[in-house]
Amino acid sequence: MSDLSATYKSPAPHISGEEEFVQNDSFVQPKAFTNSSTEHPKPCTSSSCNSVHRTSSRSSSSTSHSYSGGDRSSTSKSSTTPQSCANTKLVAIVEGRGIARGEIGMACIDIKNPVLLLSQFADTQAYLRLAIQLNVLKPLEVVMPNTSLEYGSKTKLICRIKELFPEMTTVTVQRKYFNETKGLQYIQELCASEYKTVEIEVSPKYYCLAACAALLKYFEFKQNATYATNSLKIVYCTIADTTMISMSTARNLELVTNELGKAEHCLYGVLNHTLTPGGDRLLRANILQPPCDLNTINTRLDCISELIEKEELFYDLKSVIGKFVDTENLLSLCVQIPKEENVRSCEQKIANVICMKHTLELVKPLCNCLATCTNALFQTYFQVLSDGRFLQLQEKISLVIHTDARWQKGVLNMHMQKCFAVKPNINGLLDVARRAYSESVNDVSAGGAKNNMNYRIAIVEQNKPNVQLPGPGRPSSGKSTYMKQLAVLQIMAQMGSYVPAEFASFRIADQILTRMGSSSDIEKNYSTFMLQMKEANFVLQHATEKSLIIIDELGKGTSVEEGCSIAYAICEELLKTKAFIICSTHFTQLTQLSSAYPNVENYHFNVKYVMGEAEGCSCNFTHILTPGPCKEKYYGIKIAEISTMPQSIVTEAKNLVARWSEKQTPESEEVLSCDDGNKEKIKLVIHLIQLAQQDSLDPDGLKNHLLDLQAQFKIT
Repeated sequence: MSDLSATYKSPAPHISGEEEFVQNDSFVQPKAFTNSSTEHPKPCTSSSCNSVHRTSSRSSSSTSHSYSGGDRSSTSKSSTTPQSCANTKLVAIVEGRGIARGEIGMACIDIKNPVLLLSQFADTQAYLRLAIQLNVLKPLEVVMPNTSLEYGSKTKLICRIKELFPEMTTVTVQRKYFNETKGLQYIQELCASEYKTVEIEVSPKYYCLAACAALLKYFEFKQNATYATNSLKIVYCTIADTTMISMSTARNLELVTNELGKAEHCLYGVLNHTLTPGGDRLLRANILQPPCDLNTINTRLDCISELIEKEELFYDLKSVIGKFVDTENLLSLCVQIPKEENVRSCEQKIANVICMKHTLELVKPLCNCLATCTNALFQTYFQVLSDGRFLQLQEKISLVIHTDARWQKGVLNMHMQKCFAVKPNINGLLDVARRAYSESVNDVSAGGAKNNMNYRIAIVEQNKPNVQLPGPGRPSSGKSTYMKQLAVLQIMAQMGSYVPAEFASFRIADQILTRMGSSSDIEKNYSTFMLQMKEANFVLQHATEKSLIIIDELGKGTSVEEGCSIAYAICEELLKTKAFIICSTHFTQLTQLSSAYPNVENYHFNVKYVMGEAEGCSCNFTHILTPGPCKEKYYGIKIAEISTMPQSIVTEAKNLVARWSEKQTPESEEVLSCDDGNKEKIKLVIHLIQLAQQDSLDPDGLKNHLLDLQAQFKIT
């Protein structure tokens, strides 16, 4: 494919042949999408070039992307190395206009995976749902209509995307390519027969179809290839079956990256023991969008239980799955049809056939491993792998490809395999070329052996000091860590994973909302308190009765009276949503919420003070969660006392807090109270209602549960 033009002065005139893509202000000139060492791109001519508007925060020297497959994509990876960073997804986005503004149509396709994802949804003014989708997909490029740059100014949508994802490249094309009629034609032509029902689902989705048309047209332009008829798996995605996790929540909980932006020491890094690139991508997607369908979660848990019970099955599956190449990439390369044949494409086809042969040879061992499984999901996999068409494909490949042809790691090894993959006597010219190639290789090897001299480079051994970083100071009681851990366990549970606990019970959350940290935003001129209020308002607007809400130290950054008052009022408003809320605070007044509301419980982490002969008074953080509010007063002053703070300052602080405490009137702490007796009755009623809604208990189990409630609430 020819290089794209890299200058812009005015909109280019209409070009014959392939239709042009409109450009605007600044963009990056990409290199050809084939290996430059194999084939150099032709110079751009007026009859072969299309203009594309591309904007990115990266420099042009760092935006060379290779979309072709080849040997490099066939190499396996270490189970500890993330693969999601090499993303090859393209996304097209279009927004409604006029009264339909806020209606988003989106289409996504991975160049290395023949699956087209379509979605259409109504979004907020802050484009929350779109931001969540882009955070999960992490596309390489986002295609948008050129009307996003109306009259030389950018629309709110494109500005929001650039604000949240500055590293993401945006491409604008003419609005006419966002054609819903053309999009429906693409779906009818390219959709595989097993997924034809999606046509009925997306037919009324105007913006979804428009995005589909522009995306596939841009793919043809970018890859200089088309998809074969009936070759794509097309899926219409809804957000109702997944838990919404905003970008700020994912960042606060360190789900896929840590605070330094790296994939180590985060939930994704800890759980990532996947053996295939597809498993790696699926793990990341499930962490950022865990399912909230109970049947899906229970099915996954049953799979894990069976693997734990059958240890031999677990290791057999691990051994077989680890030998697979990137199957999704392989399928994608098989269904993409180049617009012109060249040496590179022919070489790629041979590599694809070798990889296909390698994959098909693993189908039977994988099927044998699953033959004894009892789980419904494993049985479904077994039935799919038992399809006789796999054997037919192997037989067709064996007619041309040599039996000894194997997929191997390394470019040089695969080069040799590709040279001798085709059987002898299939093509006479090929046999002659291979014979000449073998003789040349043998001559080079003989010359190398003749000139080989037994010398080595002298190496001076030296000791290199290890870089040692000092560990953190004395830990605090652990409130923030505990709350983060609860959110992470919730995500793991909804992924269908076991959690590190003897027993854990989770309710399904439709979204996880967090308000954590005490930073400010200098660029937006937001102080710490202003940023807290913005985030708290976001939580209030989006909270539902099925949400999990985590709030850490609300009300910091202003006076104690104002911070406590606003935190109390926000907590009262959140209680009306019936969401599951976990809130940490240093304001003792907030603990009085449990007196006014029966659905509020207080807990604290127990801290012990130990007197030592050498060190004096020391603080022992037990990290044991204890019911009730913390009765320890002036906790902060005691922490300062056992630290390196000068004693004179600590003494003055004690005197001041004693004087200020005397001036406070007891009336200022009075709230409406709910006595303990009524509170226990309300809890009992809630238990009985939940018990009435359960239909899975047998009579004996129901009787035992009622006896437990009678003993717990001391009912006579």
